[in-house]
Amino acid sequence: MSLVGKLNSAILVLVGLLQLQCLGDAPRDNPLDSKSSRFQNSAAIKGIALSLFPPFQPIAGVELRLSPGNFLGMTDVAGEFVFRDIPSGTFVVTASKPRFGTVVDSVEVSAGDSVAVTFNLNGLPEVDSIAVFSCRFNNLFPVPDVRFLQVEVKVTDFDGVNDVRLVEFLIPGTSFVDTLAATPVLGMFSKVINEVDLPVVGLENLVGRPLLIRVTDGAGFATTSQPVFLTRVIAEDPQTISPDGFELLSDRNPVLTWRAVDLPFSFSHTVEVVRFRPGVETVVWTQEGINSLQTSIQVAPQLLPGSTFSYFWTVSVVDEFGNWSRSIESSFRIN
Repeated sequence: MSLVGKLNSAILVLVGLLQLQCLGDAPRDNPLDSKSSRFQNSAAIKGIALSLFPPFQPIAGVELRLSPGNFLGMTDVAGEFVFRDIPSGTFVVTASKPRFGTVVDSVEVSAGDSVAVTFNLNGLPEVDSIAVFSCRFNNLFPVPDVRFLQVEVKVTDFDGVNDVRLVEFLIPGTSFVDTLAATPVLGMFSKVINEVDLPVVGLENLVGRPLLIRVTDGAGFATTSQPVFLTRVIAEDPQTISPDGFELLSDRNPVLTWRAVDLPFSFSHTVEVVRFRPGVETVVWTQEGINSLQTSIQVAPQLLPGSTFSYFWTVSVVDEFGNWSRSIESSFRIN
Protein backbone atom coordinates (compact mmCIF):
# COMPACT_ATOMS: atom_id res chain seq x y z
CA MET A 1 0.00 0.00 0.00
CA SER A 2 1.29 3.51 -0.89
CA LEU A 3 1.91 6.16 1.66
CA VAL A 4 -1.23 7.99 0.54
CA GLY A 5 -3.33 4.85 0.94
CA LYS A 6 -2.00 4.26 4.43
CA LEU A 7 -2.75 7.82 5.35
CA ASN A 8 -6.33 7.60 4.07
CA SER A 9 -6.94 4.38 6.08
CA ALA A 10 -5.68 6.00 9.25
CA ILE A 11 -7.96 8.97 8.71
CA LEU A 12 -11.00 6.67 8.26
CA VAL A 13 -10.26 4.80 11.51
CA LEU A 14 -9.85 8.08 13.38
CA VAL A 15 -13.16 9.39 12.04
CA GLY A 16 -14.95 6.15 13.07
CA LEU A 17 -13.60 6.42 16.61
CA LEU A 18 -14.75 10.02 16.88
CA GLN A 19 -18.25 9.07 15.69
CA LEU A 20 -18.56 6.32 18.27
CA GLN A 21 -17.57 8.75 21.02
CA CYS A 22 -20.18 11.23 19.82
CA LEU A 23 -23.04 8.65 19.64
CA GLY A 24 -22.93 7.55 23.31
CA ASP A 25 -25.36 4.90 24.66
CA ALA A 26 -28.45 3.91 22.61
CA PRO A 27 -31.76 5.16 24.10
CA ARG A 28 -33.56 2.61 26.38
CA ASP A 29 -37.23 3.56 26.29
CA ASN A 30 -38.73 0.05 25.73
CA PRO A 31 -40.84 -0.89 28.80
CA LEU A 32 -39.92 -4.55 28.22
CA ASP A 33 -36.19 -3.71 28.43
CA SER A 34 -35.11 -4.52 31.99
CA LYS A 35 -32.50 -1.71 31.80
CA SER A 36 -35.05 0.88 30.73
CA SER A 37 -36.31 3.46 33.21
CA ARG A 38 -39.74 2.65 31.79
CA PHE A 39 -39.40 -1.09 32.48
CA GLN A 40 -42.51 -2.63 34.10
CA ASN A 41 -42.18 -6.11 35.60
CA SER A 42 -45.86 -6.76 35.07
CA ALA A 43 -47.82 -9.75 33.70
CA ALA A 44 -51.32 -11.20 33.80
CA ILE A 45 -52.94 -14.57 34.37
CA LYS A 46 -56.51 -15.04 33.21
CA GLY A 47 -58.74 -18.02 32.79
CA ILE A 48 -62.01 -19.81 33.39
CA ALA A 49 -63.36 -22.45 35.78
CA LEU A 50 -65.55 -25.14 34.18
CA SER A 51 -67.23 -28.38 35.19
CA LEU A 52 -65.29 -31.60 34.77
CA PHE A 53 -67.53 -33.11 32.10
CA PRO A 54 -69.24 -31.82 28.94
CA PRO A 55 -71.03 -29.55 28.29
CA PHE A 56 -68.49 -27.83 30.59
CA GLN A 57 -70.66 -25.44 32.56
CA PRO A 58 -68.99 -22.29 33.95
CA ILE A 59 -68.60 -22.28 37.75
CA ALA A 60 -69.02 -18.97 39.57
CA GLY A 61 -67.59 -18.24 43.00
CA VAL A 62 -64.41 -20.29 42.63
CA GLU A 63 -61.60 -18.89 44.78
CA LEU A 64 -58.21 -18.54 43.05
CA ARG A 65 -54.97 -18.17 45.05
CA LEU A 66 -51.52 -17.43 43.65
CA SER A 67 -48.40 -18.48 45.52
CA PRO A 68 -45.90 -17.01 46.23
CA GLY A 69 -47.48 -13.69 47.01
CA ASN A 70 -50.79 -12.66 48.41
CA PHE A 71 -52.92 -12.73 45.26
CA LEU A 72 -56.57 -13.70 45.66
CA GLY A 73 -59.31 -13.74 43.04
CA MET A 74 -62.80 -15.08 42.38
CA THR A 75 -64.58 -16.28 39.25
CA ASP A 76 -67.54 -14.24 38.04
CA VAL A 77 -70.93 -15.52 36.85
CA ALA A 78 -69.30 -16.57 33.57
CA GLY A 79 -66.68 -18.58 35.48
CA GLU A 80 -63.91 -16.18 34.41
CA PHE A 81 -61.11 -14.57 36.42
CA VAL A 82 -58.02 -12.41 35.83
CA PHE A 83 -54.94 -11.42 37.82
CA ARG A 84 -53.36 -8.21 36.54
CA ASP A 85 -50.09 -6.49 37.40
CA ILE A 86 -48.38 -9.53 38.84
CA PRO A 87 -44.58 -9.90 38.63
CA SER A 88 -42.96 -12.32 36.25
CA GLY A 89 -42.13 -15.75 37.59
CA THR A 90 -43.64 -19.14 38.29
CA PHE A 91 -46.83 -19.31 40.37
CA VAL A 92 -48.79 -22.13 41.92
CA VAL A 93 -52.49 -21.45 41.28
CA THR A 94 -55.07 -23.14 43.54
CA ALA A 95 -58.74 -23.21 42.50
CA SER A 96 -61.21 -24.18 45.21
CA LYS A 97 -64.88 -23.98 46.09
CA PRO A 98 -66.98 -25.76 48.70
CA ARG A 99 -68.56 -28.96 47.33
CA PHE A 100 -65.95 -29.16 44.54
CA GLY A 101 -62.61 -30.90 44.32
CA THR A 102 -59.62 -28.55 44.62
CA VAL A 103 -57.40 -28.14 41.53
CA VAL A 104 -53.75 -26.99 41.65
CA ASP A 105 -51.70 -25.91 38.64
CA SER A 106 -48.34 -24.24 37.96
CA VAL A 107 -48.16 -21.19 35.64
CA GLU A 108 -45.03 -19.38 34.40
CA VAL A 109 -45.31 -15.80 33.14
CA SER A 110 -42.82 -13.26 31.79
CA ALA A 111 -43.05 -9.49 31.86
CA GLY A 112 -45.72 -8.32 29.43
CA ASP A 113 -47.25 -11.80 29.10
CA SER A 114 -50.92 -12.62 29.52
CA VAL A 115 -51.28 -16.37 30.13
CA ALA A 116 -54.66 -18.12 29.87
CA VAL A 117 -55.49 -21.21 31.94
CA THR A 118 -58.56 -23.43 32.36
CA PHE A 119 -59.56 -25.22 35.55
CA ASN A 120 -61.97 -28.15 35.36
CA LEU A 121 -63.44 -28.74 38.80
CA ASN A 122 -65.10 -31.97 39.84
CA GLY A 123 -68.43 -31.43 41.58
CA LEU A 124 -68.45 -33.58 44.71
CA PRO A 125 -71.45 -35.82 45.37
CA GLU A 126 -73.75 -34.61 48.15
CA VAL A 127 -76.16 -36.34 50.47
CA ASP A 128 -79.46 -34.46 50.40
CA SER A 129 -81.39 -36.61 52.84
CA ILE A 130 -81.10 -39.84 54.81
CA ALA A 131 -83.83 -41.97 56.36
CA VAL A 132 -82.90 -44.89 58.61
CA PHE A 133 -85.73 -46.73 60.32
CA SER A 134 -86.50 -50.08 61.89
CA CYS A 135 -89.09 -52.44 60.43
CA ARG A 136 -90.84 -55.51 61.79
CA PHE A 137 -93.07 -58.17 60.19
CA ASN A 138 -94.95 -60.21 62.76
CA ASN A 139 -95.56 -63.82 61.77
CA LEU A 140 -97.57 -66.76 63.09
CA PHE A 141 -95.62 -69.19 65.26
CA PRO A 142 -93.43 -71.08 64.51
CA VAL A 143 -92.36 -68.70 61.74
CA PRO A 144 -90.09 -66.12 63.41
CA ASP A 145 -90.75 -62.41 63.13
CA VAL A 146 -88.69 -60.60 60.51
CA ARG A 147 -86.85 -57.48 61.63
CA PHE A 148 -84.66 -55.33 59.43
CA LEU A 149 -83.19 -51.88 58.90
CA GLN A 150 -84.43 -49.77 55.99
CA VAL A 151 -82.01 -47.17 54.63
CA GLU A 152 -83.11 -44.57 52.06
CA VAL A 153 -80.78 -41.88 50.71
CA LYS A 154 -81.18 -39.04 48.21
CA VAL A 155 -77.98 -37.79 46.57
CA THR A 156 -77.07 -35.02 44.11
CA ASP A 157 -73.99 -34.11 42.11
CA PHE A 158 -73.11 -30.92 40.19
CA ASP A 159 -71.90 -33.15 37.35
CA GLY A 160 -75.19 -35.06 37.30
CA VAL A 161 -76.54 -37.94 39.37
CA ASN A 162 -75.16 -40.37 36.78
CA ASP A 163 -71.70 -39.40 38.04
CA VAL A 164 -72.49 -41.11 41.36
CA ARG A 165 -70.81 -44.51 41.30
CA LEU A 166 -71.23 -45.83 44.84
CA VAL A 167 -73.47 -45.16 47.85
CA GLU A 168 -72.51 -46.99 51.05
CA PHE A 169 -73.93 -47.40 54.57
CA LEU A 170 -71.35 -47.47 57.37
CA ILE A 171 -71.51 -48.20 61.08
CA PRO A 172 -68.54 -46.40 62.76
CA GLY A 173 -66.58 -48.49 65.21
CA THR A 174 -67.17 -51.61 63.13
CA SER A 175 -65.96 -52.84 59.75
CA PHE A 176 -69.54 -53.01 58.49
CA VAL A 177 -70.10 -51.48 55.03
CA ASP A 178 -73.07 -52.21 52.79
CA THR A 179 -73.85 -50.88 49.32
CA LEU A 180 -77.19 -49.24 48.53
CA ALA A 181 -78.96 -49.87 45.23
CA ALA A 182 -80.33 -47.22 42.90
CA THR A 183 -84.13 -47.00 42.79
CA PRO A 184 -86.31 -46.00 39.81
CA VAL A 185 -86.42 -42.49 41.31
CA LEU A 186 -83.42 -40.53 40.01
CA GLY A 187 -80.93 -39.84 42.79
CA MET A 188 -82.62 -42.18 45.29
CA PHE A 189 -80.80 -45.20 46.74
CA SER A 190 -82.06 -47.76 49.24
CA LYS A 191 -81.14 -50.92 51.10
CA VAL A 192 -82.88 -53.43 53.34
CA ILE A 193 -80.45 -54.89 55.87
CA ASN A 194 -81.66 -57.92 57.81
CA GLU A 195 -81.10 -57.82 61.54
CA VAL A 196 -79.00 -61.00 61.41
CA ASP A 197 -76.58 -59.36 58.96
CA LEU A 198 -75.79 -56.41 61.24
CA PRO A 199 -72.60 -56.34 63.35
CA VAL A 200 -74.64 -55.88 66.56
CA VAL A 201 -77.03 -58.19 68.38
CA GLY A 202 -80.51 -56.78 67.84
CA LEU A 203 -81.72 -53.58 66.21
CA GLU A 204 -82.05 -52.04 69.67
CA ASN A 205 -78.26 -51.84 69.90
CA LEU A 206 -78.22 -49.43 66.96
CA VAL A 207 -80.55 -46.92 68.62
CA GLY A 208 -78.65 -43.67 69.32
CA ARG A 209 -75.54 -44.91 67.56
CA PRO A 210 -74.07 -42.70 64.78
CA LEU A 211 -74.59 -44.07 61.29
CA LEU A 212 -72.96 -42.72 58.12
CA ILE A 213 -73.47 -42.59 54.36
CA ARG A 214 -70.48 -42.39 51.99
CA VAL A 215 -70.96 -41.37 48.35
CA THR A 216 -68.25 -41.80 45.70
CA ASP A 217 -68.29 -40.30 42.19
CA GLY A 218 -66.77 -41.38 38.91
CA ALA A 219 -63.54 -39.46 39.53
CA GLY A 220 -63.02 -41.29 42.82
CA PHE A 221 -63.92 -38.35 45.07
CA ALA A 222 -65.93 -39.37 48.15
CA THR A 223 -68.19 -37.43 50.50
CA THR A 224 -69.24 -38.70 53.93
CA SER A 225 -72.48 -37.50 55.49
CA GLN A 226 -73.07 -36.11 58.92
CA PRO A 227 -74.08 -38.88 61.33
CA VAL A 228 -77.72 -39.95 61.48
CA PHE A 229 -79.39 -42.04 64.16
CA LEU A 230 -81.92 -44.81 64.49
CA THR A 231 -84.48 -43.43 66.93
CA ARG A 232 -86.58 -46.42 67.97
CA VAL A 233 -87.44 -50.07 67.51
CA ILE A 234 -91.18 -50.69 67.94
CA ALA A 235 -91.64 -53.88 69.93
CA GLU A 236 -95.45 -53.81 70.16
CA ASP A 237 -97.52 -56.13 67.96
CA PRO A 238 -100.58 -54.55 66.34
CA GLN A 239 -103.34 -57.14 66.11
CA THR A 240 -106.11 -57.54 63.56
CA ILE A 241 -109.63 -58.65 64.59
CA SER A 242 -111.77 -59.15 61.49
CA PRO A 243 -112.23 -60.31 58.86
CA ASP A 244 -109.93 -63.32 59.20
CA GLY A 245 -109.62 -67.04 58.54
CA PHE A 246 -110.57 -66.73 54.85
CA GLU A 247 -113.99 -65.47 55.90
CA LEU A 248 -116.35 -65.27 52.92
CA LEU A 249 -117.78 -61.77 52.55
CA SER A 250 -120.50 -60.38 50.32
CA ASP A 251 -119.60 -56.74 50.90
CA ARG A 252 -117.09 -55.68 48.29
CA ASN A 253 -116.09 -52.73 50.54
CA PRO A 254 -115.45 -54.61 53.76
CA VAL A 255 -114.76 -52.93 57.10
CA LEU A 256 -111.44 -53.95 58.65
CA THR A 257 -111.06 -53.80 62.42
CA TRP A 258 -108.10 -54.14 64.79
CA ARG A 259 -107.31 -53.86 68.48
CA ALA A 260 -106.56 -50.47 70.02
CA VAL A 261 -102.88 -49.81 70.69
CA ASP A 262 -101.63 -47.78 73.66
CA LEU A 263 -98.09 -46.51 73.15
CA PRO A 264 -96.01 -43.83 74.93
CA PHE A 265 -95.15 -42.01 71.69
CA SER A 266 -96.93 -40.45 68.72
CA PHE A 267 -97.92 -42.86 65.98
CA SER A 268 -100.40 -43.56 63.21
CA HIS A 269 -101.73 -46.67 61.48
CA THR A 270 -101.23 -47.96 57.96
CA VAL A 271 -103.57 -50.56 56.47
CA GLU A 272 -102.70 -52.61 53.38
CA VAL A 273 -104.82 -55.07 51.37
CA VAL A 274 -103.19 -57.59 49.02
CA ARG A 275 -104.92 -59.82 46.47
CA PHE A 276 -103.28 -63.24 46.31
CA ARG A 277 -103.45 -66.00 43.79
CA PRO A 278 -100.81 -68.73 43.51
CA GLY A 279 -97.60 -67.09 42.34
CA VAL A 280 -99.06 -63.57 42.12
CA GLU A 281 -99.45 -60.95 44.85
CA THR A 282 -100.96 -57.53 44.05
CA VAL A 283 -101.34 -54.63 46.47
CA VAL A 284 -104.85 -53.37 45.78
CA TRP A 285 -105.23 -50.75 48.51
CA THR A 286 -103.10 -48.89 51.05
CA GLN A 287 -104.19 -46.24 53.53
CA GLU A 288 -101.56 -44.35 55.51
CA GLY A 289 -101.77 -41.78 58.30
CA ILE A 290 -104.78 -43.31 60.06
CA ASN A 291 -105.36 -41.72 63.47
CA SER A 292 -103.84 -43.66 66.38
CA LEU A 293 -107.25 -43.79 68.15
CA GLN A 294 -109.00 -45.30 65.15
CA THR A 295 -109.59 -49.09 65.20
CA SER A 296 -111.45 -49.70 61.95
CA ILE A 297 -111.64 -48.55 58.36
CA GLN A 298 -113.71 -49.37 55.28
CA VAL A 299 -111.87 -50.44 52.16
CA ALA A 300 -112.43 -47.65 49.63
CA PRO A 301 -112.23 -49.42 46.24
CA GLN A 302 -114.63 -52.24 45.48
CA LEU A 303 -112.78 -55.53 45.68
CA LEU A 304 -113.22 -58.10 42.93
CA PRO A 305 -115.07 -61.29 43.84
CA GLY A 306 -113.62 -64.62 42.82
CA SER A 307 -112.95 -68.16 43.90
CA THR A 308 -109.43 -68.33 42.45
CA PHE A 309 -107.89 -65.74 44.74
CA SER A 310 -107.99 -64.50 48.34
CA TYR A 311 -107.29 -61.23 50.13
CA PHE A 312 -104.79 -60.66 52.91
CA TRP A 313 -104.68 -57.51 55.02
CA THR A 314 -102.44 -56.05 57.71
CA VAL A 315 -102.35 -53.07 60.05
CA SER A 316 -99.11 -51.37 61.05
CA VAL A 317 -98.01 -48.98 63.77
CA VAL A 318 -95.82 -46.19 62.33
CA ASP A 319 -94.09 -43.58 64.49
CA GLU A 320 -93.15 -40.04 63.45
CA PHE A 321 -89.65 -41.15 62.37
CA GLY A 322 -90.87 -43.87 60.01
CA ASN A 323 -90.17 -46.86 62.27
CA TRP A 324 -92.94 -49.43 61.99
CA SER A 325 -94.27 -52.77 63.21
CA ARG A 326 -96.75 -54.75 61.11
CA SER A 327 -99.39 -57.21 62.29
CA ILE A 328 -99.77 -60.84 61.32
CA GLU A 329 -101.69 -61.20 58.04
CA SER A 330 -105.44 -61.81 58.20
CA SER A 331 -107.41 -63.23 55.28
CA PHE A 332 -110.83 -63.10 53.65
CA ARG A 333 -112.56 -63.78 50.34
CA ILE A 334 -115.27 -61.96 48.37
CA ASN A 335 -118.11 -64.01 46.85
